[in-house]
Order: sequence, then structure tokens, then C-alpha cells
Amino acid sequence: MDERIEKYFDHLNYNFTDVTYPKNTLIISPVDVNHKIIFVLEGTIQLYGINEAGGIYPVHESSGFSMLGDMEFSGCDFTPFYVEAKTEVRAVYLDMDTEREQLSKDVTFLNHVIVQLAEKVELYNRLTTFNPTVEEKIKTYFRFYSKINGIESLCARLHCGKRQCLRVIKKLCEEGFLQKEKKGVYVLKDDHYIRTKI
Repeated sequence: MDERIEKYFDHLNYNFTDVTYPKNTLIISPVDVNHKIIFVLEGTIQLYGINEAGGIYPVHESSGFSMLGDMEFSGCDFTPFYVEAKTEVRAVYLDMDTEREQLSKDVTFLNHVIVQLAEKVELYNRLTTFNPTVEEKIKTYFRFYSKINGIESLCARLHCGKRQCLRVIKKLCEEGFLQKEKKGVYVLKDDHYIRTKI
């Protein structure tokens, strides 16, 4: 078993199923209720929404390890967002319906779910309950997600213009808060990373 998964549980007496999602596969959709706890092991996924006009607005993109299904496990049967495989994605999953009783007693797993939900609530509150500057929004976003792949998705998520966003990112790179890896890809310097870890 992948050691990144092991730290999420008190024990590994669960029935994990291997799965590979081809590129452009919808992994989670508002149309179908998700009944899986999914651990993405390799590949890139994108979280996005669709507005009333039918346009897509990116919310977040992640490459590498991540866990999906925390909101559904917590009782939220509806998600307004889609999760799509942007590359081929290798993952394992647990069926919530058959594993829920065990998972509900797994303290380590429940702690991870709580932390992820708390981070989502805190990020939402930071970005919506006061009137932050674009710089404050970008700093908050990076402190939670640490990396972006593409300026357009960040602008859509933070509701700011591309030119303004690039100006702020350039300033933050000069100040040592961010580091540019390549065109459109920026990462948070380690000493500024505040996301809670268990």
C-alpha cells in the first residue's frame, strides 16, 4: 500500500480498489452522487464549475496525491463542482456504502476529513467575508494550495483580471513569497506554507 495513504488511517483493513481514469474522464460530477473516497496517486485533476451561461470556471488544479470525497462522506450529497482528469489519473478508492461503519470509527481518517473541511471553510471565508485586495487573495490562495498551474484558473477563482494578477504575482516573486517554476506555474516558498498537517 502507498505510504501516503497509510497515514490517513488507524489501520488498513479496508477493501481498496485500483482504478485508472483516462484523460478527460469526469471523476466527480453534480449529476451523479459520489459514493467513493478517492485517493489520487498520479496524474492531474481539475476542479471546476459551470455558470448559468454554460461557461466553465476553473476552481483548482492538483497534480499528484490528493483525497476526494470528504464532503460527500460528511453528508453533503450534492457538490456544485466537477472533477475531471486532465491527464491519465491513477487512483485507489474505498466504497463509502460498504466501508462507512469502519471509517466512522477511524480517528485518524476522521481527523483528516475534519482538517480538509475546515480548510475549505476557512478559504471560503477568507475570500468572501471581507473585502481583500488582490494581493491578499493571492497570498491566501497560495497558503492553502501552494501551487498553481495556469494564471487563468487562478484569476477565475479569485475573480480578478489577468494583468492585475500577473502584476501582483511578479511582486510576490520579487519579495520571495512565491517562486516561478516555468511559464504559468508558480509555487509558494516553504517558509510561508501554513496549511495544517496531521
